[in-house]
Amino acid sequence: MASRIYYAVIRNRDNLKVDNVGDVLRFCGDDIHLFNPIFKETLSIKENTAYEKGDDIEYDGWIATFFKDSQYAQTLELKVVNNNIDNHQPNEYRKHLARVVIVTNMDESEEGKITFAEGKSSYCEDASLFIRRSKSLKADSPIEVSSGWRHVDGQGLLLINNYTCVKQPRRITLLLMLAIAYFKAFQKINEELAEALKSIDDIDKIEKIFSVASKFNARYYFFNPVQVSSYHTYKCWENIRDAFDLQSKYQETNEQIQQVHQILSHINQKKQEDEKYEHQKKNDKWNKNITILAVFLSIVGLVEAIKAIYELLVSWNII
Repeated sequence: MASRIYYAVIRNRDNLKVDNVGDVLRFCGDDIHLFNPIFKETLSIKENTAYEKGDDIEYDGWIATFFKDSQYAQTLELKVVNNNIDNHQPNEYRKHLARVVIVTNMDESEEGKITFAEGKSSYCEDASLFIRRSKSLKADSPIEVSSGWRHVDGQGLLLINNYTCVKQPRRITLLLMLAIAYFKAFQKINEELAEALKSIDDIDKIEKIFSVASKFNARYYFFNPVQVSSYHTYKCWENIRDAFDLQSKYQETNEQIQQVHQILSHINQKKQEDEKYEHQKKNDKWNKNITILAVFLSIVGLVEAIKAIYELLVSWNII
């Protein structure tokens, strides 16, 4: 059987949120057991069924909303496309967050060089032109895995598979979308925190962003959201996570959140000290006024006493 090549692009759909059909999260016609239960609660997927092919159902893509109950929810769309010249135009290329090439039922030549069946050009050159708009992806770039070969970087994903089923490649592509969603969420948090700190007087705004950002890092980021029982997919996520340097991005975001926390603590401490100073200042002013009044009353009392003594002496004809 000849090999088959799928080309797809991943793009933003931030103006849209999707809901799951039914109570169970499904993907590629199956219930999802790939992710841990807590993470599954934050994910929604809507698949676009294109047509049926034999016993299999072909999909022309899907839309997924990650972290759906968060302020930093990310909605991404994967769209299967033709590898035509329009996809290589700079303006069209910049619309995409990443690109994906999946090759199924791969053949290997006698010389050991992997090629597409039916005399098509080298898979790496073809994929490199689609993903990178260059020929920089070489034949030795993909790593060998149990199902074939895989290469992932910040620009996209190449999967070369020995079998015809595309369910597992779709799951891996979903992991790529998750990595992009994490990266975009961290970037948005960084930008919002930096923007909020421009106006240090707006403490309420800073505290709100700090609270939401802290919750996102604590609730939504998983070092590995894949069930450890799915070992090959588990290792694949590590590969994708490292390609996007998510651990560094997570640590960077955490450090920024901690810095904001320190700033808020300093501001609140200074505010308390200022309030204490103002309170002490008012007390000092009040005490000063009381002292002045007491002195005044003492003087008045002394004058009255002298006056009374004088009148007494006059009445006694002493003076």
